[in-house]
Formats: sequence, C-alpha cells, structure tokens
Amino acid sequence: MDSKKEGLQGDNRLPDLKDNILQWAEEKGIFNSPCVKSQALKMAYEAGELCDAVAKQDKPAVIDGIGDAMVTLILLAEMHKLNLLDCLQAAYDEIKDRKGQMVDGVFVKDQAECANTNLPEGWIVNTGEQLVDDDTPVAVKFTGVTFDDAVRHYSAFPAKDLRWDTRSEGCNIDCYKVADPDAWVRWKGGDCPVNPDTVVTVRLENGEEMMRYACLLRWSKMKGADNDIAYFRVVLQD
Repeated sequence: MDSKKEGLQGDNRLPDLKDNILQWAEEKGIFNSPCVKSQALKMAYEAGELCDAVAKQDKPAVIDGIGDAMVTLILLAEMHKLNLLDCLQAAYDEIKDRKGQMVDGVFVKDQAECANTNLPEGWIVNTGEQLVDDDTPVAVKFTGVTFDDAVRHYSAFPAKDLRWDTRSEGCNIDCYKVADPDAWVRWKGGDCPVNPDTVVTVRLENGEEMMRYACLLRWSKMKGADNDIAYFRVVLQD
C-alpha cells in the first residue's frame, strides 16, 4: 500500500468526529451567540501554533495543531451554514488542473494561469453585463483596440449609454475603467476581473470592507457564504 495513503483508506471517522465536535460546541453554548470573527481569529491562532510546532519539528504538537485547526474550520463552516465537504470540494475544483512548480518548498502557479496579468492598472474585464450604476462614468476599450489607443482617446460615458453584452457581432467592450474612484462595481462571481497586482477595496456580503491585493482574494462565490465579495472598487496608486 502507498505509504502516503496508509491509514486513510477505509477510514470513515470524519463524519462521526464532525458530529461529535458539533455536539460538543452545542453543549458549550458556542452556537448560542456565535461570533464568526472571533472564531476566524481562533482559527488563525491555531494555524500559528501549528506553524510553531512544524518549525520545532514537534510531531505530537503538529498532530494537536492540525486537529485544533480542523475543529475551528468545522465550527466556522457550521456558523456560515456551509457543508465542510462542499468547501473542500470547491477548493479542490479550483486547484486540480493547475500547473506550476515548487519554489523554495512552495507551489507557485504557472504565470500563464494567472489571468489578466497584462491588464493595465485600473482596468476591469467586462463580464458581459453592466455592473456599475447607470450614471457611473466609465471609459472602455473595445475589441481590437490597443490600450495605448484607448488611453490616448480616453473618454468617459455614463454606463447606461453603453452596450455591455459581448455576444453580439461588432465592437464589443473588452474591459473598462471606472472614472469615479468612489463608485462600486457589483460582483457576481467568477475569475479575478483585474490585474492580480491591483489593490482593491471590497465589500463583503456581510457588509465588512477590506483593502487587499486582488490576488489575495477569493473571487468565486460559495452558496450562502456571507464573506463572498459583493462589491469592489479599484484603488489607484499614486
């Protein structure tokens, strides 16, 4: 038997252990007034403990750390009304076909798989529908037009006056730039719509706002997750 799989095949303890953990949490009153942020911080703390155990090559502590981190993830999933295996499946579906290489012990995606790496700062890929308010001024780049030409002839138009559908023949909008820095772009899920090195402010479904590099955010949607991106706007660098 493959040594990497030894002890895993035929092991069906996860469902029972998950139920036991949820019952324990219920008995401790953790779900009576759940604080999702506190649980997320607890998960980060346990991850830190695990990293410390790995650095010290302390195998018993590594076992404890992995277990503690899994407990926090099970509780987080329950607080978000998510199925833990659905979360794991979503992660696997995202990584299963990736190509890349190991760099200093870390898997780095093939640069060709990083979408929009050649997209200039501030430009957003058109998904085929209007995602900004009607009166928001936007500049656009049409199919077959270079970014140099788009910048040279930069003009902003109200979003409602533009044809966003990309399925018809003729000049379609490839990407656009929001002229109002305070305007929000609605997000309905999919691949990152900007250069991954772009700094964006996002507003999550739960109302929380944060500023991050686009490459550090999860742009896909998970059913029922309140930490999905609902809106975003590009932060232009000086």
